[in-house]
Amino acid sequence: MRISNEHIPIDFEFHESWWHKNCNIDFTREYYFNPDLRVEIDQRMRRYLYERYGYLGFGEKDPKKRPFIDFGCVTMPALFGCEVIFSKDSSLTVKDLNLSDEEIQDLQVPDIKNSYPLKDIIKQMNYLESRFGYVTGDLDWDGALNLALHIRGQQLFEDFFNNSSIVHKTLNVATQAMVEVVRYVGSRTGTTSVCVTPIIADINPRLNVTSNCTVTMISLEHYDKFIFKYDKFLSQQLQPFGVHHCGEDMERFLPAYKRLKTDFFEIGWGSDVRRCRQVLGPNVYINARLSPVRLKNCSKKEIIEDTKKLIEQGNPLRTFSISSMGVEYGTPDENIEAVVETVEKYGRKT
Repeated sequence: MRISNEHIPIDFEFHESWWHKNCNIDFTREYYFNPDLRVEIDQRMRRYLYERYGYLGFGEKDPKKRPFIDFGCVTMPALFGCEVIFSKDSSLTVKDLNLSDEEIQDLQVPDIKNSYPLKDIIKQMNYLESRFGYVTGDLDWDGALNLALHIRGQQLFEDFFNNSSIVHKTLNVATQAMVEVVRYVGSRTGTTSVCVTPIIADINPRLNVTSNCTVTMISLEHYDKFIFKYDKFLSQQLQPFGVHHCGEDMERFLPAYKRLKTDFFEIGWGSDVRRCRQVLGPNVYINARLSPVRLKNCSKKEIIEDTKKLIEQGNPLRTFSISSMGVEYGTPDENIEAVVETVEKYGRKT
């Protein structure tokens, strides 16, 4: 993250493949379950960023060790029993449970403190606290529809039309579990959503941000009928609240989103940022995402135009930032430079 008092915040999160190929870092099971190893790798990462991009304001020349936890974006499905798939050069993934009607009827909130992987992560928290006096980082707590799909599988889409009770049962149990995890992790680390989008650490570390990645796969009508109730519940339970919408059509859901009590929205590349700003108002903080695909494949001139367009659409800039997540190996350094240079030229806070 690059922090400036004069300009809007900007942030790049580099994909596991970028770290693996540039620094020979493996993201196998040991990375996630060996806290000493992870702390050393994190320290090495921040030093490498300084060596490569220090002139742009990234990284740390002499980074201190940070006692942090991490489990990618699969904590919640893993708690419900999804098999976790580890890879040395990619992010964690899971196999969906595809529970039957009968299994959904019996579905209950897991005993989070005594269920994999949180019980193992809690042991790491205790160890890190004993060694450093505190623990930082947090765990991605997913989103209502995201998690429901991991539990029920693709059958959930058919349930929208012919088995609404299954939909509501799945969503209800999922969101109850999410609240429990958020409250516990927040009580230990002080944050709950920096893993969702690291720029939150600079904006407001107390934000609780739900991830609506899969909402773009359904209609506004189905969101209103099935999902909104549970997003509203989350917003009531977890203030200050925010929504991550990584799809390219967030404006389609604005009639519902504007009824949530939110302080923050993360808007995916391709969405109409200007329209979202108009509807949500000047006081809701907006973080707009740059496309990592374009960042890798487009010319510097095109990246300048992409960044400039977001800045123009994001006014007022006092409540606006830009990030690009999952920056892949092979992304030209000059395109990273282009974003920074454009922000310095056009992104002065107003």
